[in-house]
Amino acid sequence: MITRRVLTVITLFFSLAGCSFWEDEVLHVPPTPEFTFADGIDRINLIASTTGNKFDYSWTSTISVTIVQDEGDKLRAYFKIPNGSPGVDTDITLNVRHKKHSKESTQTITIPAYSDIRAYGLGKSGVSEKNNGVDYSWYIDQATSTYPLDDCGPASVTMAIKWVNQDFKGTSAQARSKYHPEGGWWYTSDVFDYLQQNNVANDIVTLINKDDLVRKIDEGNILILCLDMFYVSGERVPEYHFNKFYRTDAPQWGHFIIIKGYKEVETDGVKTLYMEAYDPYSQGVCYDNKSLKGKDRYYLASDLITAARNWWPYAIAITKGSNGGRMGISRFDVPDQKGR
Repeated sequence: MITRRVLTVITLFFSLAGCSFWEDEVLHVPPTPEFTFADGIDRINLIASTTGNKFDYSWTSTISVTIVQDEGDKLRAYFKIPNGSPGVDTDITLNVRHKKHSKESTQTITIPAYSDIRAYGLGKSGVSEKNNGVDYSWYIDQATSTYPLDDCGPASVTMAIKWVNQDFKGTSAQARSKYHPEGGWWYTSDVFDYLQQNNVANDIVTLINKDDLVRKIDEGNILILCLDMFYVSGERVPEYHFNKFYRTDAPQWGHFIIIKGYKEVETDGVKTLYMEAYDPYSQGVCYDNKSLKGKDRYYLASDLITAARNWWPYAIAITKGSNGGRMGISRFDVPDQKGR
C-alpha cells in the first residue's frame, strides 16, 4: 500500500526530473544564430545577435584567417585582412553551443583587397598621394644621439642632409657637437646654420593651411617643421600608424619633425589628408614587426597646421637643388623657435 508520504516523494521526483528535462532539452537549445559583419578598415568585424548568456560562440572561415574573439564581449569577433590578399570571398560560420546542443549559420563575406592604407588604419581607399622618400636608409631615432630627449633638431637636420646627399656620413651626435654641445633645445637658427654649413638648399614657407604642405611636397621637397606636438592627436589603436604615439601632457611641447609625403584617403565618403612623417622621437618604441614607430608615421594635416600656428607657423623646405643656399623668405625675417 502506497502511503501519502511515498506518493509525495514520487511526485516530487518526477516533477524535478521533468524540469531538468525541460531545461536541458528546450531552454538550453540555442535558436538559429544570426550575425552581422562590418568593414573595419584593416579588419572585418563580426557581431552575433544576443541569444543568451549561457551559450558559447565559435567562428570559422573557409580561408585561412585568424578570428579573434573579444574577451570582454563574446558576441563580437574580428579578423584582419590578410597581407597580400587581392580581395576574396569567404564563408564565415557562427556556431552557438550549450552542452550537447548547437546550431550554426553561414554567410559569405567579401574581404577587401589588402593595402598599406588599410593596414595602417588610415582609411578604406586612397584618393591621392605623394612620397618624396629615397631608396636608401635615412631615418634617425633621436634616442641614439647625445641627448635622447632633446635631440630632435640634430636628428631632423641630419636626416634632411642625408636625404639630399646619400654619401653624407654625419650623425645627429656630430650635429649636436656643433651647437649647444652642453645640451638643451636646438633652435631653428641652428638648423639653418647647419644646413648652410653642409651646402643644402632650403626655403622658408609660411604655413597658412594644409595646401601649403601639399604644394611643397608636390614640388619634390621634404619639410622640417618646428611645432607644438601637444596639438597633435594621440593614437587610439597602438598598432595603427597614425597620430602621436607618445605623451605630451601640456602645451609648449616644441618638436622638430620631417614631412616627406602625404596620403589623402576616403572612408564612407569622408576624405582625410594625412602627412607622412619621419618623427625622430621613436625612443626605441616599435610596432610588433620591430619597425620604429616614428618612421613612416602619419599625422593629420589639419593637426600639423594647428600645432605650427601655436608654435612656429613656418616650414623649412629642403630641396635637392645645387645652389646650396637659401631661397624665398630670409631666415632673419622670421622669429627663432626651439624644439626638443
